[in-house]
Amino acid sequence: MDTAGIPTTYGAEPFKNHVPAADAAVVQRLHEAGAVLVAKLSMGALALNDIWFGGQTMNPWLLEEGSSAPAQAPAPPLQLDWWVFAIGSETLGSIVSPSMRCGITGLRPTYGRVARRGAMTLCWSLDKLGPMTRGCRGCDAGAPRNLRT
Repeated sequence: MDTAGIPTTYGAEPFKNHVPAADAAVVQRLHEAGAVLVAKLSMGALALNDIWFGGQTMNPWLLEEGSSAPAQAPAPPLQLDWWVFAIGSETLGSIVSPSMRCGITGLRPTYGRVARRGAMTLCWSLDKLGPMTRGCRGCDAGAPRNLRT
């Protein structure tokens, strides 16, 4: 997701030097709610796989395999308790698959429920943004309500 003044590469070499001028809608709403951006994470190149131009994010419980799906990067740090929640993006499983593989909870909201302006688009009619947390209570702790369109 776009974050003003911070490189946002979409995991793809052509965007290696891309620095957005404005925040994505979700980033803006999280800032307004008092959230602090802790990290920007990797994603598969243009959300098509789990390989990005800088490498691959691995499953913390089975280091021989990737943590699954293009938007997998939040899953391992959440499982390791490095932060409370992350926002994942999904077209066809990028919240659900890494959540299952890494043992966390991901909420795939109804299409259109969460604003997607400023998020990398793979398929405008299928893309969704949603919270990923260590457990199901985290997904119900208010993050989804703060992100609604």
